[in-house]
Amino acid sequence: MNLTGKKLTLVSITRQSIFDASYIGCCDNCGKVIVNIATVKDEAGKTFEIGLDCKKTLIDKPIIDSLLLGDFTDKYKAKEYKSKLNEVEKFLKFCSYPDIDITIDNSDVMIYDRLPSSTFGPDITGNIIYMQSTRYLASLGLTDFLNNLYKKLHNLQTA
Repeated sequence: MNLTGKKLTLVSITRQSIFDASYIGCCDNCGKVIVNIATVKDEAGKTFEIGLDCKKTLIDKPIIDSLLLGDFTDKYKAKEYKSKLNEVEKFLKFCSYPDIDITIDNSDVMIYDRLPSSTFGPDITGNIIYMQSTRYLASLGLTDFLNNLYKKLHNLQTA
């Protein structure tokens, strides 16, 4: 099914490693196999699962293009929108790295590597490679992803 031309809104984003994926599906737009999924809905409330590349084409590009046609404030909004998209991509990319440790609390998400500390010397491991406000990431549409990540981390700690 081709979703081009439908007005879609983002519901959530799920990003998984291809090796640890709990769910693999097919993009409802292009039919390709997807591991990283954007759940979207149309104006009628029907939900679809599409790949992140199709999300960029179907949702992000039309929004950015329409903002770029406007005045200075709209162009600033387009720049802000792109910045938010980059933050989502960066966070999801760091979460998919192997050999990392993640901590999540009510205020922050921190991702550490497992390399010798660049600050405290070789006897201490872990450098912060990413840090962001939990609320900010949730405002970008990552609430479900954060909740699932938190549950997974909590289950690993109690196992």
